[in-house]
Amino acid sequence: MFEEQKTTKNLGDKVKELIEKYQELKEENKNLRNELVSVKTQNEALSNNLGKLEEDIIMKNLTEEELFKEIEDILEK
Repeated sequence: MFEEQKTTKNLGDKVKELIEKYQELKEENKNLRNELVSVKTQNEALSNNLGKLEEDIIMKNLTEEELFKEIEDILEK
């Protein structure tokens, strides 16, 4: 009977430890999900900024090309 009580206590302790570990992992998972959402938002903002910068570069290149064309046209006259 003493052995049975000891086993029950050990099993009860292990179950309690497993529940505590589960709660800890559940909280960590929640924190990681929140961090993931934040990083995805930052990534989207950076992608938008990059797209705008790429568009600005394209416009600048076109503007430079147009400027060179105008200079060439003037020099040809």
